[in-house]
Amino acid sequence: MGNKKYVPQGTYLACDKGTVPMEFIITNNNNSFLFEEPVANTGDMVPMVNVMPLGVCTITKNACVPAPIMWDGFEDGIFVGFFNPLLEDSVLPCAVGGKIEIYYSLEDATSACAEEGGGFWSTLGKVVLVVAAVALIVVTGGMAIAAIGAIATASGALATGIAVTVAALEVAGCLLTVKALYDYSQDGDEEALFKEVALGFLFLGAGAALAKGARALRGSKFIDDILRKFDPTTATNKQKGNFGEIMSSENLVNNPALKKKGYNLTKIGDPPVSSLDDKIVKGIDGIYENATPPPKFVVDEAKFNTAQLGKTKDGKQMSDAWVKGSKRLENQVGRKKANEIIKAMKNNNVEKVVSRVDETGKVVTSKLDSAGKIIGPWP
Repeated sequence: MGNKKYVPQGTYLACDKGTVPMEFIITNNNNSFLFEEPVANTGDMVPMVNVMPLGVCTITKNACVPAPIMWDGFEDGIFVGFFNPLLEDSVLPCAVGGKIEIYYSLEDATSACAEEGGGFWSTLGKVVLVVAAVALIVVTGGMAIAAIGAIATASGALATGIAVTVAALEVAGCLLTVKALYDYSQDGDEEALFKEVALGFLFLGAGAALAKGARALRGSKFIDDILRKFDPTTATNKQKGNFGEIMSSENLVNNPALKKKGYNLTKIGDPPVSSLDDKIVKGIDGIYENATPPPKFVVDEAKFNTAQLGKTKDGKQMSDAWVKGSKRLENQVGRKKANEIIKAMKNNNVEKVVSRVDETGKVVTSKLDSAGKIIGPWP
């Protein structure tokens, strides 16, 4: 041994073919300590336990997957448990081709990596770029599917053309990002990766902006058509009920005043009413999830003109008992989401609302208590 030092906990490992040092994790010291620190030995070589990934491997050009063979240069004739103690110049060869060495300071370990692999910050930059690229694939892929699906529900040549264009932009962004990742896996050129990812974001942003504008235009046109077609003097009870649900949903989802107060609502469960002549579906008129709780959910009942909340075998309409009764929640949103809403009700994280809609489409909302009684304006 001479004057060579033992290896305590708190030292670092660095590979001459890796780019990031990692702390040496000692697990086989068998209660042997040096200045109250565990002493490393030849048994401390298990990948992902003692030897963690050391950045990017400059041999494979991929993330390091440590494959240690056996420590060399340990102290022979002395045992720490069943293994020999390591020394400051002990070396652990990797089956991939690298050489893992021990360092007593993070600065020295980082310098050793920098000489061969570009250093910690260079690696961090590459990792960030790859993560961003993968995230972009997920986002663009999801938005492209949504845009293609919008073609089926869009009405008119203009709407269809917009939906096709949005889909094309989102798919282009996704394909550009896949290409960027493939190219990076071949040549490791992070600058090219950055440029191609940025171009993918450009296509994504253009598609998202166009889709947002199209949705706003279509929503406005839809409401204008409903208001034009609805004649309160000749409307049937079904048409009055559907008119109330349409205008109530429009108010809850798109009213800027509600959004300003923290109600960013999305209707869940049954699809929204799409025309005055839709078939009447019994149950809760609207269940909404709030993207910026509290509250987590809003349960709404739309009433046209002077119509009142009714009485049922489960109690008064919109009472807690009525909302939870007869599997109303489960029938509309499924068992899992229904249980989530019921739990939120117990935690006072659900607001119940009655939306009264007049003949012109104006909506006045009131808050209801557990018994379904109006207790004041909402919100």
